[in-house]
Order: sequence, then C-alpha cells, then structure tokens
Amino acid sequence: MTASAAMKGAPSIIHSNKDAAQKELQTFIEEECKPVKGIFKNYECVGGSAKIIQHKYRGQPLFSKTMEDGKEYEVPLWVARWLNGIDVTAKALNGRIGSCSYARHQHSVDRNTGQPIQVEGQRRQRYGFQSLEYAA
Repeated sequence: MTASAAMKGAPSIIHSNKDAAQKELQTFIEEECKPVKGIFKNYECVGGSAKIIQHKYRGQPLFSKTMEDGKEYEVPLWVARWLNGIDVTAKALNGRIGSCSYARHQHSVDRNTGQPIQVEGQRRQRYGFQSLEYAA
C-alpha cells in the first residue's frame, strides 16, 4: 500500500469533523442571533451611557449602539450574554469569559519570603443586561 493510498481515508475524517463543527456553529448562530428584550445596566457609571460595538459571527452584522443605563432595548441574544460575561461557545471556560468586567487585584505578603505578591481578587462588572423575556 502506498502512502497516497493510505491517505485517501484521512481527508474524509477531517472533513466530517469540520462538517460537524460547522453544524454545531450554525446551531449556535441560529440560537444566539434571536432578539431578546431587556434593560441595559451600566454599573460603572450609573445613569450614564455607553457605546457598545461588538461582532461575533462571520456573516452577521456588526452590533453598534449607544445604550443608556436603565433603558429597555432589543438586542441579539449573544450581545446580552456578552454584556453579562457569558459565551456558550467557550466550553473550556464553562461559558464564563469575563467580558465587560475587570479584575480587582489584591496585594498580600508572601509569608516565606516577605515579598509582596499580587493576587487577582474579585471581578467587577462594568455592564449588564437584564432580560425581560423570563420575568414573571
């Protein structure tokens, strides 16, 4: 058996994995591009506004909107999730990507060496989106 004959089966395996990944991605796109209604929350500057510009999926339009704190908006589901720091496609991170937030570091002293060390403390949320779809 030649090397080229042995490789004939390999492309179909790779191609089928690519097809499966494309199908999975397409289901994410269909789910996450549905519009949801909710209230934009600006935790960083209460009562202020923020220009949100974000793009996630190839072939989908860029999301660009100036949003004011406490006002109701209709946005794609992926934008609402992004504002809350969630991405369902980030399976390795269990969906928690920490977008729209920043780390607040704490400083401590190493007991063995006496040297100061920096430790990531809590994450502070900048923006959020409260969905009205599931409100009772």
